Amino acid sequence: MTLSNSLRRSLRGLRYMKFTNLKKEIHGYGYSYSFKKYLFTLFLSFVGILSAGRFFHLKPSYITALGFIYLCFFPMIIIRQFQYLYEQQRFRDVVNYLEQMIYSFKKQPKIIVALGETKQLCEGRILQLINEAEDSISHPGTEDDLYPHALSCIEQEYRCDRMKMLHDYLVKVENLGGQYQNTLNIILDDVKEWTERTYLFQKERKSMKFKIVLSLAASLGVAGTTVMMLASDETLEKVLDGEIYQLVTFLLLFVFLMLFLGAQKLLTGTWLKDTMDENHKQIEKDFRKMREEKDGKQPWIITAVSFPILLLGFDWQNLYIIGAVAALIMSAWATPSLKKKNAQRRIIKEVKRKFPYWLRGIALSLQTENVYVAIKDSLQDAPYVLKEQIEKLLRDIDEEPDSILPYQDFLSEFDLPEIQSAARMLYSLTNCGKNDSEAQINTLIHRNNVLMDKAEWLQNENDIAGIGVLTFVPMILATLKMIMDLGLIFGSFFTLWSNLPG
Repeated sequence: MTLSNSLRRSLRGLRYMKFTNLKKEIHGYGYSYSFKKYLFTLFLSFVGILSAGRFFHLKPSYITALGFIYLCFFPMIIIRQFQYLYEQQRFRDVVNYLEQMIYSFKKQPKIIVALGETKQLCEGRILQLINEAEDSISHPGTEDDLYPHALSCIEQEYRCDRMKMLHDYLVKVENLGGQYQNTLNIILDDVKEWTERTYLFQKERKSMKFKIVLSLAASLGVAGTTVMMLASDETLEKVLDGEIYQLVTFLLLFVFLMLFLGAQKLLTGTWLKDTMDENHKQIEKDFRKMREEKDGKQPWIITAVSFPILLLGFDWQNLYIIGAVAALIMSAWATPSLKKKNAQRRIIKEVKRKFPYWLRGIALSLQTENVYVAIKDSLQDAPYVLKEQIEKLLRDIDEEPDSILPYQDFLSEFDLPEIQSAARMLYSLTNCGKNDSEAQINTLIHRNNVLMDKAEWLQNENDIAGIGVLTFVPMILATLKMIMDLGLIFGSFFTLWSNLPG
């Protein structure tokens, strides 16, 4: 995020200091918030800040500064609480919608009927969108794709890839027919597993927020031990009035406040992730870096230019020059390889994350299409990180339509066994009969669900691990604060000792 964007977001946050703007924003999430509750919560917060300031013997000017900073951020704290409730409700809406659409469509494979039954269990915004979709189907316009156009309003609102996947499959069954019960059961299992994972993830993030708040409170207690020591002795009490103590304590409380706000921001987010979001420029850059030939000239040039300076450093016995030049030479040799490995690591991570979603679309298309057509149809909406390899796969199949080699070579440069296995299974589907086809397709979908489960668990664990670092920061800062206070105490003793007569 650029500096201008950060400044713009900060200025946008300040407008919520006006209660009418705050109330309007909260109303947009579907909730109401009274001015009386706003004042009461703010009053309790100021009591807490005042108590902390008095406990740490801060001067009124510093306590006032902390109070003003908190006042500026207070509206965003309130908004994020309602954002959390709003995103939880959106997730529940999507889960209820997906499950009921599957149940209803299994009974009668008509989208309009499934929408009618599903809306009986829905309320709020999603109910409005279902009514819009029904109206579009009942009163079609000039659009060629009736059902995709009608259902797009729901997809655009929630941006959930599982919703888009289900809609695409239901439209195919509606238009082309075919056996659909087993596939819908597998999709339903995927939705249930995803729901269970997400609820567990929500619970872990809520627990992490509690741990961060507990760590902040415990760290304040630890930092307060030296304060009580200073306040209990008349000789040392004057240290508390010193500018060094006042400034460092103010900064500690300020950082703790920022950590609390940061934790709220990190732990408040959408549970409906659009898996197709990609940074195309970064992917292109990483591919170029990963595949570029190693430049052997540059390290040699840097070494040759730096070597005379290194010799001078030895001649002058100057360790600073020797160390700096040696570091430059080592960096020249190590940096290209390190950049290449980092680029490859990012690409592999992106491939492992996106491949299961692409393969799921292929597997569902195989209900009505052959393997080649399913792959070709997937190209337009395929993840950007896979498009080049999919195009190569299609070209290789055109050249050798009966060979397994195109499938073996697909994404082979990344050496990912689970992806190679899935590609070989796609090849096996090109030669199997109709009776075996359905069983193999369902096996492919089931194995792909396992891949997705692994990828999403890994992503959730990475998110939690990143946030978990915040639990250690307060204790480290409190320890540094104690060391500083002890230094002031020893300095005070030294001053008293040096002023003693004789």
